[in-house]
Amino acid sequence: MGESIAGEKMRLPNTARHELGSGAEITMAKTLHTRHNEIFLEKLQLARLGKRLRQADLADRLGRDQALVSKVESGERRLDVIELRDWLLALEIDFIKFLSELHAELGPHGMSQLRVLRGKTSDSPPS
Repeated sequence: MGESIAGEKMRLPNTARHELGSGAEITMAKTLHTRHNEIFLEKLQLARLGKRLRQADLADRLGRDQALVSKVESGERRLDVIELRDWLLALEIDFIKFLSELHAELGPHGMSQLRVLRGKTSDSPPS
């Protein structure tokens, strides 16, 4: 991932900005403080509580400390997809079922928006 192609340094996928022509760039909107993320975090916490586990109990199952569980549930720290899978396995919850339910719950709230940033007009046509 941080390799270069034709002398141009590539960014990691979660930080990439892609040219749209005419100097416009598109980036993913930050989702940390969105209703979508609130729903996700609530679903994670309810999953733990539904198994009648304390944060410390889940942390033990994950081989991590309770502070991590607290930070994730409060939105201070995010989980990547592999960590989410491990989290759900520790709770004995089917990963695909959880994602399907989350998808259905997020549906009425629309889609997280992409931001288009307008910059200087490029003299060269988009490739």
